[in-house]
Amino acid sequence: MGVKGSLAFCLCLTLFGLVYLQNDQPKMDVVLLMDSSDSHRSQNFDNEKKFALEFVRQTFNKYAQISLYTFGSSAYSQFTLNAYNDIQLMKQAITYMWYSTGDGDVSTAVEYTIKNGFSNSAGGRECVPKALVILTHSPIGEQEALRISTVLKTERIRCFILNMAGDSANANFITITDASTRTIPITDFTALESSATTITSLVKTDLPSTGCGRFSGWGNWTTCSVTCDIGLKFRSRHCIKLEDTDKDCEGQFTEESVCIMPNCTEPVNGAWSDWVNWGTCTKTCQNGTQRRTRQCDRPQPRNGGKSCPGVRIQTRPCAEWKCPDCNKACPAGAHISKSCDACECSSVTLFGQIMDTTKHAVEGAEIFLESSKYKPIAKTDRFGIFSKTGICILNENIYIQAPTCESKHFAPKELNATHWTLINATLEKYIPPVITVQPHDKVRMVGQSLSLCCAADGKPVPSAFKWFKNGIELENLGTNGTLKFSSVQKSDSGSYHCYTETEAGVTLSEDVQVEVHDFKEDTCGAPHSKLQELPHGCYLTSNTSRNNTINVGDCGKALCMKSSLHDNGSCSDYWPHHCCNAKDVDVLDITCDGFSYKTTRIKSCECKPCVFKTTVTGRAFGRQNGTDIPFRIGQVLVNGKIAATTNAAGFFKFDVPKGIKRVVATFHDKVFKKFMDTTKIIQVKEGGETFSTIVIPLRPQPIPFHTENGTEIHLGTGPSGMPPAGQLSIPTNAIVTPDGQPFNGTAKTILHFMDPRNRDDIESANGDFESESPGGDKVPLKTYGMFQLSIEDDKGKELKVNKPLKFTLDASQFNIEHDENGDPDLSLWDYDNNKGVWVETAKMKYKQQSNTRRKLLEAVSIEAFFHPPRIPDLKFNDVHYERVWTGRYTNCDHSVKIYENVVRRTPKAGICYASISVYTDMNLKEAYTGGDIEIKAYVKELDNSSYIGANKATYLRNGHTCLQVFCDKLVYIHVVRNGKERFYAANHHLPYPGYIRDTNDNEILFESRDLGRSIDCSMYPPGTVCEGPMYQKVSGGRCNRVGINDQTFQFKFAPFTKAPEHNYVAGEGVYDKKLSWYPVSPAKSTFRSCFMKVRVDIVDTFDIRFFAKSHLKDVNGDEFGSYSTGPTPDPRKTDLTVRGACIEFRCPGYIKDGNKEIFDLDTAIEVRMVTSNRNLRCKISKTNSLINITPITDATKGDIGFTFIAKAGINYGSRYGIFISDSTPKQVEQFCDSGFDRGPNVKGLMDPTQSTAVEFDCT
Repeated sequence: MGVKGSLAFCLCLTLFGLVYLQNDQPKMDVVLLMDSSDSHRSQNFDNEKKFALEFVRQTFNKYAQISLYTFGSSAYSQFTLNAYNDIQLMKQAITYMWYSTGDGDVSTAVEYTIKNGFSNSAGGRECVPKALVILTHSPIGEQEALRISTVLKTERIRCFILNMAGDSANANFITITDASTRTIPITDFTALESSATTITSLVKTDLPSTGCGRFSGWGNWTTCSVTCDIGLKFRSRHCIKLEDTDKDCEGQFTEESVCIMPNCTEPVNGAWSDWVNWGTCTKTCQNGTQRRTRQCDRPQPRNGGKSCPGVRIQTRPCAEWKCPDCNKACPAGAHISKSCDACECSSVTLFGQIMDTTKHAVEGAEIFLESSKYKPIAKTDRFGIFSKTGICILNENIYIQAPTCESKHFAPKELNATHWTLINATLEKYIPPVITVQPHDKVRMVGQSLSLCCAADGKPVPSAFKWFKNGIELENLGTNGTLKFSSVQKSDSGSYHCYTETEAGVTLSEDVQVEVHDFKEDTCGAPHSKLQELPHGCYLTSNTSRNNTINVGDCGKALCMKSSLHDNGSCSDYWPHHCCNAKDVDVLDITCDGFSYKTTRIKSCECKPCVFKTTVTGRAFGRQNGTDIPFRIGQVLVNGKIAATTNAAGFFKFDVPKGIKRVVATFHDKVFKKFMDTTKIIQVKEGGETFSTIVIPLRPQPIPFHTENGTEIHLGTGPSGMPPAGQLSIPTNAIVTPDGQPFNGTAKTILHFMDPRNRDDIESANGDFESESPGGDKVPLKTYGMFQLSIEDDKGKELKVNKPLKFTLDASQFNIEHDENGDPDLSLWDYDNNKGVWVETAKMKYKQQSNTRRKLLEAVSIEAFFHPPRIPDLKFNDVHYERVWTGRYTNCDHSVKIYENVVRRTPKAGICYASISVYTDMNLKEAYTGGDIEIKAYVKELDNSSYIGANKATYLRNGHTCLQVFCDKLVYIHVVRNGKERFYAANHHLPYPGYIRDTNDNEILFESRDLGRSIDCSMYPPGTVCEGPMYQKVSGGRCNRVGINDQTFQFKFAPFTKAPEHNYVAGEGVYDKKLSWYPVSPAKSTFRSCFMKVRVDIVDTFDIRFFAKSHLKDVNGDEFGSYSTGPTPDPRKTDLTVRGACIEFRCPGYIKDGNKEIFDLDTAIEVRMVTSNRNLRCKISKTNSLINITPITDATKGDIGFTFIAKAGINYGSRYGIFISDSTPKQVEQFCDSGFDRGPNVKGLMDPTQSTAVEFDCT
C-alpha cells in the first residue's frame, strides 16, 4: 500500500509522427491530465502546478503543442493544444488555473482525455507524437488497465507512469506502459517537480513506431550535373518505415541548388524558334506586306556552332484591294462619308447572323463592303449577330472574314426600303491540316532512286509543303509534296519529315528513316549474333563443353532492298514488302536429359518477300466500383470508318495501313449507350501486333433541368469526399432543337467530368494530354480536368446550346500555374479528332468572389463551346461514317513550355524522359520485343493533390524506351501485358538507395528529377555511366541511345517467366515445305493455330519450363519443331503455387510435300518438364477424360511429361483443353489462357483452373 495521499503520474505518448527528430526539440502534442479531486487538492495541487510548470519549461519548443486537463468528479479542459504558442502565456494559464471538484474514477478520465484531447477540433495533428500526462493518487483496476492498454496499442500510444500509489499498483501500471522502465516510482509530492527532467528525457529517447514513415537526414550534395555552364546539384533523403503499414513520408525527398561552372567550349548548333504570328499589314489598301519572324535561339549557336539554315523573316502580300475613292458615285439621296470609304444612307440598316458549317454562331466576324475591304462596317457579337445602320447597301456585295473560318462574299437581300439582310450566311469552318499520305521508310543501295511523299487535307486544302532532314529544312525541295532522289548516296541517309501550313494551322508528318547501303546484291549482310539459352540440361550434341548457350543467328527481318528492284517514282514501293530473312540454315541436334530435339542456325541472310502486317488488338472496358465493365459490341472508328467492332468481352482487332505509326481511334457505344464517346491515341509497332488497353468512361445518369431556369452542375467529388473541382453553368433559355428552334421545358444533361484527383478518371481520359506548338511539334499539357456535355429531351433526342456556357474551376483544389503577370496560365481546349490533339479555345482568368476569401477560376465566355463538332471531321477518301455523338470533350489544361527563357539562366525544362528497359525474364539479359505490353506512367503533383497527366509506350526499341513525363513531379510507372498481367519491378539500376519511394503491386513511385552527371561515379563498379534514369528533353538523345545492358541508371521490368520460344526445323516464315510449322501463310483464310492447356501446382520453383516437340504422325515421326513456355499464375490472384501454361503445337491435318498435298495427317506432341530443381518430384494428378494422355515417367523424378496425338479432322475445343482456331497464335493463346473459345469470358488472362488437358501436382 502506498503512502497516504499518494499520486500516480502517467505520460502516454501517441506517435503518428511523419517527421520527428530524436533531439531536444521533438515535434509533439502533449496533454496534461491532473487530479484535483477533493481529498488531496488542498495540500498537493500547488506541487502539481510546480511539476506542470517545470515539465512545460523543458518540453515546450516551436514544434510542440501542450494542452491541460483536470479532473475531479469529471474531466475538464483548461486549454486545448492549439490555444497557446507562447510559453509565457501557457505558464500564466497554469499558474492561475482552477481545479475540478468532487472525486472521480481515474480510468474514466484517462479514456475521456485520450478520446478528446488529441482530436482535430482540439488542435491534434496527424503524424505527430502525442503525450498524455496523468496525475492521480489512486491505482487503476486490472480490467480497466487491460482496456486502456488495448486502446493505447491500437492508437500507437506509449505510456509512462510516475507511480505514487505504491508498489501494489505496479502490476497494472506495467500492463498499461508495457514496460517496467516506463513506470517511475515517486516517494512524495515534493519530488514531483524534480521528476520532470527524468520524464522529459525518457520521452525523447523512447519513441515507438509512429504508423508513419520518417525522413532520414539529408545526404551530401552531389557534384554539379554538368561540367560547364549552368547545372544543378542535389541531395536526397529517404523515408524510413519501421513497419510495412507505415504511411508514406510527406515532403521533398530531394533538394536541388543551382551550380555555375565555367563556360562550355564545345560547338553548339543553332535551332529556330517557332514563327511568331503575322504582323499587321503595312497598308490598309493598294497592296501592302505582312511579315513574321523567328529567332535562332533554341539554342543560339555558340562556340563556332552552325547558324540556323533558312530565312529569319517571311513576307506575304496583303490589302490587295483599291483605296477609298472620294469621287465615288452614291445613290440618289446619299453622300460619300468623310473618310470616302462608303456611301451613307441614314435610314438603311443591314443586319444578319453569321453561322459556320458546324451550325454554330461565329463571334468576332468582321463585316465589310465589297468596295471597301480596308475597314469593317460591323462585327458580330457572341451570338453571331451584327447590325449596321447608315450605310448604303444598294449595288454592294458583302465580304465577311473571321479568325476561325474561310472568308466569303455574300449578296445582301432587300427586305424593304430600309432593311437588308444576309440569307444563309454560313462560313466554311477552318479545319487544321491533317497528313493523309504519310512518307514511308525506305532502304536503297547507292545509285538507286527513291521518292518520299506527303499529302494533306483540311480547310483550306494545303497546297505547299516543306521537307526536313534530321530537323534541318531542305529549301525549295519537294514543295508539291513529293521529295525525289534520282541517285541516292550514303550521305542521303537520315530522318525525314514533311511540313505544311495553312491559315488553319500547321501539321507535320511522321519521321521516316532513309537508309542507303553500299552493297552489291542486297542490303542485308551477314546474320547478327543471337545467343539462345537452351533448356536446363540441354546442349549442342557436337559441343564437348556442353555449354547450354548457342548462337543461332538472326537476320532481323529489317526492311531491305535488292539490286534487281527498281523504283518507279511511286510513293510506296510497288513490290511486295521485302525483309532480311534466312537464306541458308544448319539443322542442329540438341541433346537433353532424357530426350533430344532439333533447332536451326542461320548461316546467311537474303532480302526476300515477307509478310508485313500491322495489327492493333486490345480490350476496351469501363470501371465501376473496382469492377471492369466490358465495352460490348462497340464501334472502333478510324478516319471516320468502322475499323472494328468489339466482342462480348470488349476485345477488338483491326489492321493498320503501311506507314501509319499513330492511330486516332474513337470508341462509340451505338448499341447499349452505356459509355461515353471517347477518342484514344494508339502508337503502333509497324509490321507487328500492338496490344492496347482502352479504359472508357461510363455514361453518367442524366440530370434533368428546366430550360427557362438554366442549371449549375458541380464537377467531380475527388477521393474521400473532397469538394467539387468546379462547376458548369448553363444559362437560361439556352437550349434549342437541332434546327435552331427554341426548346422550352425539361431537358436532360449527360455530363462526364474527368476528375484529375482520381486515378481511374485519368486512365479513362479522352486522347493524350498534348497539343501542338505553332511549329507543329507535340506539346504536353498538364490537366486540371476534362468534361463532356450532351443535352437531350425526355425521349432521348439531341438538343443543342445556343448561348455561352461557363466553366468554373476551384483553384484551392489545385496547384495553379501562373504567367509572368500573375494571371492563371490556364486555358480551355477542344479536341481535334482529325489529328488527335487538343486545340486552345479560351483563356481563363481569376474571379474574386465577394462572399469568400477563396479565389476561383472562370473561363472567358465562349459560345457553344461544348457542342460537337467544333472542329469538323474530315471525310477521308470520300468515305465518312456519320456519328451520333454523345458530346465532345473539353479540357482545362496548362501548356508546358518545353524551352525555358534563356534569360532566366535555368537548366531546367518542363519535360523529362524516364529510361526504362524491359526484359524477357528476371535474369535481365535479353530484351523483350513483344508488342503486347504497355508501359504506363501517371504523373502527380509533388504534394499529392492531383494527377496532372498520363502517358504510355507500346513500342520498345530493342527492349528499351524513353517515356515522356513531367520533370520534378511524382511519377508512378508499371508495365502490363495484355491489359492485366503486370511485369515484376526488377532489380533497378538507380543512383542511390531510396530513389524509388515505394513499390506497390509492381508499380514504382519516384520523383522525376534529372540528376545529370552529378553522381559520384567512384561509388559504383567500374564501367558505370553515372547518368539517368531521368533525362531532360534537351538530353533526350542520350536516353534514346541507352541499351538494355548498358551500365547507365535505368528502371527495369520483367515478366514472371520468359516468353515462349519457337524452334522451326524448316525455318521461320517458311510455309510450303513438308516440315513447316505453319503450312500456309498467316495472310490466308485457311491459316490455323493450335494450343493445349496444362496446369501445374508447384511451390517456389520459378525456372520450370514445358518443352514440347511436334512430330509427324507419331513421336517417332519427323520433327516439325518445338515450343517452350513457362507456367504462370493467374495475374488477378496472389497465389503463385497454381500455374498454367498454354503450349502451342503444330496443327494436325494439312501438309504440302513438294507438289503433293495431304489433308489427314495427325500430329504427335511430346511434352517435357524442364527445371534446374533436381529435387522436384511431380505426378500427373488429372487428365481430360476426352483425350488420351500417355505419361512420361522417370524412376526418381516421377511424371516428367506426357505424349498426346492430335487427330486430324477434330476441332477439339475448351472442353478438351485443346484450342484450335483459324485465328492468329496470339488470339488462340488468349482463348487458351481464359479457358473459353468464345463469349465475354475470353479475357486473355491466364486462369490455370479453367479447361485444362493435363494437370501436374509438384507440391
